[in-house]
Amino acid sequence: MKKIFIITLSFLLLSGYSFAENNNKNINKSLKEFTEGVLLSARGDCEKAISHFEKALEYNKDIYIYFELADCYKSLSEMEKTIEYLELATKEFPDNPEGYLRLGDYYSDLVNVLKSGEIVKKALENYRKAFELSKDYEIYYKIIEAEFLLQDYDSIIKDYENLPESFRNDFYTLFYVSVAYNTKNKKFELFKTLKKLSRLNINNPRILNELITLSFQNGFYLFSYKFSLNLKAIYRDYNDWDRLLLSALMSAKYNDVVKIFDKNLKKSPTPVSLYCLATAYAYLHQYKNAKENYQKILKSKDIKLPGSLSQDVYLDYIRLLIAMKEYKSAYKETLNYEKIYGLSPDDILKERFEALLLDGNIKEAKKALYILKMVAKDKDFVQKVEEIFNKNPKLLGYDYLSALYYSFRDYKTSAKYYLKCAKMTKDNKLYLEGLALCYHNLGEINKALKIYKKLYERYPEDAGVLNNYAYFLVEFDIDIKKSLELAEKAVEKQPEMPSYRDTLGYAYLKNGNIEKAEENLLFAYKKAPLNPEICLHMGDLYFKKGDFDKAKEYWLDAIDFGISNVKEVKDRLNLINSD
Repeated sequence: MKKIFIITLSFLLLSGYSFAENNNKNINKSLKEFTEGVLLSARGDCEKAISHFEKALEYNKDIYIYFELADCYKSLSEMEKTIEYLELATKEFPDNPEGYLRLGDYYSDLVNVLKSGEIVKKALENYRKAFELSKDYEIYYKIIEAEFLLQDYDSIIKDYENLPESFRNDFYTLFYVSVAYNTKNKKFELFKTLKKLSRLNINNPRILNELITLSFQNGFYLFSYKFSLNLKAIYRDYNDWDRLLLSALMSAKYNDVVKIFDKNLKKSPTPVSLYCLATAYAYLHQYKNAKENYQKILKSKDIKLPGSLSQDVYLDYIRLLIAMKEYKSAYKETLNYEKIYGLSPDDILKERFEALLLDGNIKEAKKALYILKMVAKDKDFVQKVEEIFNKNPKLLGYDYLSALYYSFRDYKTSAKYYLKCAKMTKDNKLYLEGLALCYHNLGEINKALKIYKKLYERYPEDAGVLNNYAYFLVEFDIDIKKSLELAEKAVEKQPEMPSYRDTLGYAYLKNGNIEKAEENLLFAYKKAPLNPEICLHMGDLYFKKGDFDKAKEYWLDAIDFGISNVKEVKDRLNLINSD
């Protein structure tokens, strides 16, 4: 007997029935019937339980009796009766949020069966009332889900942004609002929600696929890569290697591309995976390996690339041949390209002209330039090329190589050709700027400083010169005061340029003006959130403000987005972790 009483009491506590001390006979009768109903429903005998709950309700109108009746009818699949008792609960107890919440949940459950927009609206209406009465932000998740089903993206964004920060990390809510931000073309806000999602351990394949597509389409390749890795972890027979490797390649994870390929695809590569491997090798300056894999794609009859990708591969291969100084081969490949794809003056003719020029075949280069002059869309560009060609053909070749090696991040080789170009012409501003950037990236401080000083003397009002010189001075702690002065002038000339605002913010930060630093760095970050240098400086800002969690977040972003000095950033992170 004692055991039965304990079980009954636990049911009553769970149900929430109010049975506080009361001598009223009706209350006691209601409690007796309610107890019997709870026992019967717990055993699965809902039909018998209903009569006891109805009697309990005659003696005492308690909201939890309505809930028990609704649950019984729900288990018997009697939809109308379920809704009737839940609506009665809200009518009899209009100030109790739980009635509206339960009614909203029931309507929400019905959506999967009835697929009706009207049902979703009823669920939403009750959720809103429940929140109004309770101020429980957990209900907001249900509100946003209902709005997502209704495709009410404006309301999703509004409600999400009204949530306190601590409630903005729910997985499904982040997914819904990401779709809303994408639909409304709010790219920076989309970036922030995708970043949060990329750090969660998501194991829902359908949502992962949608997030991969969403990230890739918006140029957030790192997130696409991370979501693809999550998806790969779910499936033993994962085979979407093309998307995974393209995401890794586009997010500059070149070593990852090589490792993934060698581990999973070496024996049976796809055409796209070979392209990713070849391009990754090119950016790792392993040009021979890159050439070998480009040739596998282009020479094999069995390998076919999708869409226009085959043309891109061919052009990349030709440029690689030029980088390897195989100019004759590059020229021949331009002819083969033309046979396959036809004449495309804005790419293949330009590459043909450069290959002939660098090979020293001035006569044939002149012919190619003449054709280029006739058919190219950018007439101003070709006119400038022709003017330089008539004065100094070698300059054009070195100009091409300096930019080509810089695109491969081969700064040492690029600097060699920028230096040649700078010595060959008096109008050498662009070449000196390129050379300074190469030395800057290589950490050759004295060489870079000498060129920056020369550029500043010649072009004291040029915004690009001012910014680059300022950034160099502040990054290497050479002259913070001078850096601030130059950066302010650059921003005054071009206030919307994120890189200039970053330089100014960084200079303010190192000068101790936290408020001005934050203003400018936040501006830069909103414009270019994928820039690793800006993320690095955002981390430095919040570290100085004492917000170590935010500092860590931005420093991790800097590493993720391809910061060159990874060790230095990791040292910053270790400083936080050691504390």
